Amino acid sequence: MKEENAVTHEMILELYGDYILNHSERPKNIYLFAKDNGFDEKDFYHYFSNFDQIEKEMLDHLFRKSLDLTAEISESGEISAKERLLNTYFIFFENLTMNRSLVLMLLGKEKIQGIKVLQNLRETHRQFMKNS
Repeated sequence: MKEENAVTHEMILELYGDYILNHSERPKNIYLFAKDNGFDEKDFYHYFSNFDQIEKEMLDHLFRKSLDLTAEISESGEISAKERLLNTYFIFFENLTMNRSLVLMLLGKEKIQGIKVLQNLRETHRQFMKNS
């Protein structure tokens, strides 16, 4: 068993992504997912309520990481709003490309599944555009 402090939001996202890439399906249930990865089920529920929520968070997480990288670039010198926007999109699409298999599995073959997965990303993007 890992320490309680060792389980993080990002760690669970990574473990879930690895699981669905290796098994081509969702874990059977949260208990088995947590047990197989060496943490308690309650640690999972501290961050997520179910697997749907993780899937909604994954693309949003990639976009947020892109925003963080863009902010680091912006701090290093004068950069226009247009350049910052282009940098953000470029970094985000590079992140999607690096995680192509995961993104394709998350979006699935059914359009309705893809729409559900994109909900959190859509809201984060709206906030980004308001603040830019």
